Amino acid sequence: MRRSALAFALLILAVALDAGAATAIPGNATPIRLQLKWRHQFQFAGYYAALEKGYYREAGLDVTIMPASPSTDPVDVVLKGGADFGIASSELVLRYAKGDPVVVLATIFQHSPLTLFVRSDTGIQSVRDLAGRRVALSPWETEIFAYLQREQVPVGRLQLVQHDYSVNSLVEGRVEALAGYETDESYYLQQAGKQYRQFTPRSSGVDFYGDTLFSTRAMVTSQSDWVDAFRAASLRGWEYAMSHQEEIAELVHAKYAPDLPVDKLRFEAERMVPLVRTDLVELGHTHAGRWQHIYDVYRELDLVPKGDAPDIRGLIYQPPTPRDWRWLWWVLAVAALSLAVVIWIARRFYRLSSRLRQQLDENRRLQDELRALTITDPLTSLHNRRHFDVVCAAEWERARRDRRPLAVLFIDVDHFKAYNDCHGHRAGDACLAAVARAIRQSLQRPADVAARYGGDEFVVLLPDTDTDGALDVARRVLAAISALDIRHDDLPSAQVTPSIGVAQLVPGPNDTSQGLLERADRALYAAKTAGRGRIMAAPV
Repeated sequence: MRRSALAFALLILAVALDAGAATAIPGNATPIRLQLKWRHQFQFAGYYAALEKGYYREAGLDVTIMPASPSTDPVDVVLKGGADFGIASSELVLRYAKGDPVVVLATIFQHSPLTLFVRSDTGIQSVRDLAGRRVALSPWETEIFAYLQREQVPVGRLQLVQHDYSVNSLVEGRVEALAGYETDESYYLQQAGKQYRQFTPRSSGVDFYGDTLFSTRAMVTSQSDWVDAFRAASLRGWEYAMSHQEEIAELVHAKYAPDLPVDKLRFEAERMVPLVRTDLVELGHTHAGRWQHIYDVYRELDLVPKGDAPDIRGLIYQPPTPRDWRWLWWVLAVAALSLAVVIWIARRFYRLSSRLRQQLDENRRLQDELRALTITDPLTSLHNRRHFDVVCAAEWERARRDRRPLAVLFIDVDHFKAYNDCHGHRAGDACLAAVARAIRQSLQRPADVAARYGGDEFVVLLPDTDTDGALDVARRVLAAISALDIRHDDLPSAQVTPSIGVAQLVPGPNDTSQGLLERADRALYAAKTAGRGRIMAAPV
């Protein structure tokens, strides 16, 4: 009887596997066109890897990758049927709000690489100094305009110059600033031997998505199998490209961009790592709340139609429910196997009971570890950003309801990028871990919450604390970090200093937990502008 049940279960499982395999074998390859947003370079490495490694072919797709020119709008190309899929950025939410049927499939760049470059010898110390200066800035680089508005820079006072998509105008002094990618233009500025500064929109909370894979609502609705296959193969290609950067850089140079030196492609790959952030999120991760934030910023700029806001959830791709009946075979297989296992367990329950109890204990331990991992930053052992945002929102609501004070510290390691570039990522990680320990040791109450908010940024939530109390904590943190003697392997020791912004809850109908963080971030920016290694408090 036991052998018959097990044999029946194995037979059903084999049929299910055979049915799944039969449907997975591609027939004639489906032609697919992918429109890039720029010329061939490492920026699109994952799609080249998926094509050259055969991932698209295995999915039954015959993919053509189409580069763009400065006049190409990839969204228009896809909407007009010139391509099936495209690469665009945060402008997708603008097009969606205006009624265009675009659908976001996967976000590759969690942070946009778009930034402002200025020459160091122009005397421009902050983004506010750009008023009256010549700036190469294209009209569609809208997140830069959002950044300027957040920093209260009057756009009307800028001398906007036509962007020639090179750094020559900045190197030759025809402009004092230009918008560009920190993965691209920074390479050419270094090659030109020019000292430069970067002003990034992220410093003002304009943290937009970068390169995003998208398609149309019609494609998602009528050809969901193609969409699923193309998305999965593309993400597989990106995983390979980010794990084999040297190999893919050589491939891009040899087959797609022979005019770009391999050193430039390596540089681009290295600069992409902190923007793609595979160490923090899954490749392709996209979040409706983040798109809602981008939409809200654009609404501040009056770049979206007036009236009711659209449902951002309609912008995000949701895989459809399978239409075939393969699941029934799997249900039967699982049921038959379960029956066989139950019969087997019933005869051996007495001998295995202690072993099962041990397994249950181990499972509970693993679950506890997994729960801890979901709220913890693995490098610093502090809380991660997602958990901090949840706690901050709850504490803000409690403080507002009970009319109790609440303060936030926003901490940034001064010159960390230079230290990281000079000594390498392992030394940089050791530095961040030491800074995290110093912050943790500076807190004296169990209720205080410290977190790594991203990169070299840390935040501390101080319940029942006003500005004066928060400044006392900030001074302890400043002293603890400044006293660190950073050592890694055989490298010489180094000291680092933090810049710290302090903000307190401001009672009022327009205040939010996010607003509290933004005020602390602006205070941090003021501290860095004032010379770094100091503390600045946001006005109450």
